[in-house]
Amino acid sequence: MSGVRRRRAARSTALAFGLLAGAAAAQETAPRPATETALAPAFDDTDDARAAFRKGSELAKQGKWLDALAAFRKSAELRPHPVTTYDIAYSERALGHYVQAFVEFRAALAPPSSPGAPVLSEELAAQARGYLTDVERGVARMDVTWLPSDRALRVDGLPVISLGEVDGTEVYGIARAPGEFPRPPLRFSLWLDPGNHVFVVTGSDGRERVQSHSAREGSSGSLLLDVAVPPAAAEPAPVVVAPPPSPDRTAAYVSFGVAGAALVFSAVFAELSLHEMRGLDSDPRCSGSICPDEPHYRDQESRLRTDADLATMGLAVGLAAGAAGAYFWFTATPPKEARGRRLGVGAFVGPGSAGLRGSF
Repeated sequence: MSGVRRRRAARSTALAFGLLAGAAAAQETAPRPATETALAPAFDDTDDARAAFRKGSELAKQGKWLDALAAFRKSAELRPHPVTTYDIAYSERALGHYVQAFVEFRAALAPPSSPGAPVLSEELAAQARGYLTDVERGVARMDVTWLPSDRALRVDGLPVISLGEVDGTEVYGIARAPGEFPRPPLRFSLWLDPGNHVFVVTGSDGRERVQSHSAREGSSGSLLLDVAVPPAAAEPAPVVVAPPPSPDRTAAYVSFGVAGAALVFSAVFAELSLHEMRGLDSDPRCSGSICPDEPHYRDQESRLRTDADLATMGLAVGLAAGAAGAYFWFTATPPKEARGRRLGVGAFVGPGSAGLRGSF
């Protein structure tokens, strides 16, 4: 709530509560005051109207303005009375509905429709005139212009209706409920409650143009509804160029792994073979690489040849696997292109042979 509204509420709440309570008490005790005249038992719904009025008064004292407003409106529907209209206006004002509060305060102050009809007391009428001026100052005024070819205009989803003349100028406001109402002129003065409002114009082609406007308390301005406010242009989504997929070099890594293992294998058995050879060369009984024909020397010579053969085969496998790894590295394709292909690489070592075994 703005500072102006807080001051207004503080200034008038106490007096309003007194008036509400006084009006309710008048219905029960005073000898046919204005309230009692309006709620005289001429219809069966009089008791319901009184009950709704009293309920609204109690809710207003508790600051439950929405519920109080509903109760006062129900009472007015059952049995209209200027005091009830006054309380409806006061509840609308408390809710910040300045336009409707202006309409209701003016209705409460209207001259009686027939001789003897109930009217506000002088004190209550003076208070209503003060509030009428107060809410009129809080209304936001907007000079609205739209096209002759437009079919309909809605504000906040509701039609625009005439509120009557104010100081010689016909003013318009937002209807309380949907319905069929006369078309407002091409240029008119629109009264709005403070806050955000959405204007929707239906053009001759059936398309809708939408504009939004924020109205401040007591502000004034103009609004041209001849063109639609385009929605914020969506920035084109940035084109993200994905880097090319990395080649699938799994086969190359496997081959290099096999090559490394084979070369280590070869180095180990080469060292074992050299160890056996150094042992024989250092043996004084062996001369010119010829050793005695004894089981010990025959076993040592057999181990030397086996180790040498394994070292040679390991070297061959390592070289072959390294060559295959280099081939797979430079010919690798991205995973999408290689999808569905199954690749396996393995080494084999056998008597007198060694190599790579693959499946594609």
